[in-house]
Amino acid sequence: MTQVGNVAGISQEEWATSVAAKVGPRTKIGAFEQVHVFWLAGMSCDGCSISVLGATAPSVESLMTGALPGVPIVFLHHTAVQLEAGDAYMEPMWRAWRGELGAPYVVVYEGSLADETLAGPGGHWSAIGEEGDGPVEGRRQIASAEWAKRLAPGAAATIAIGTCATWGGVPAAFGNVT
Repeated sequence: MTQVGNVAGISQEEWATSVAAKVGPRTKIGAFEQVHVFWLAGMSCDGCSISVLGATAPSVESLMTGALPGVPIVFLHHTAVQLEAGDAYMEPMWRAWRGELGAPYVVVYEGSLADETLAGPGGHWSAIGEEGDGPVEGRRQIASAEWAKRLAPGAAATIAIGTCATWGGVPAAFGNVT
C-alpha cells in the first residue's frame, strides 16, 4: 500500500494491531476480533462527529485499541482520526465494496443525503475520494451518498446518525438547494 500522505508511516490497522498487542490478552465475548466502521460525511455540521470523538465512556481510543474487554478492535475510518490520506485512506473502502476486507464492517452516515443532481455538471455537495486512472482531469469524485449505496448492501449494519441524517436537519430547510 502506498503511504503517500501518511505522516505516521504505518496504516491505521497496523497501528491498532500493535497497540492491542501491547494491551495484552483480550477477553473475547463475540464472534469478531475486529470490525471496520466507515464514517461517511454527508450534509451536516459535523456535530455528531464532535460528540462521538469527544466521548469518554468509552473513548474512541479505547475502542480503536481493543482496550475494552469483549469488544472487538474498531478500525474507525473517519477523516478526523485517520492516519492515512488520499488513496491509502480510500483503500479499505474499496476493499469493502469489492468484498475483500476480510472483516465485518458498519457504515455510519452523518448528515443528509444530498441531491447531487442539483450540484451541476462535475460538481458535488459532498464527496469522498475519486475514481479513474490517469491525470486529475480523468478522475471523477465519488459522492458520499454514492459510497453509502455502494457499501450498505455488504455492511453488517448501516446507521444514520443525528438529526441531519434522520430528518434532514438544517440542510433540508426550506430554500436550501441541497
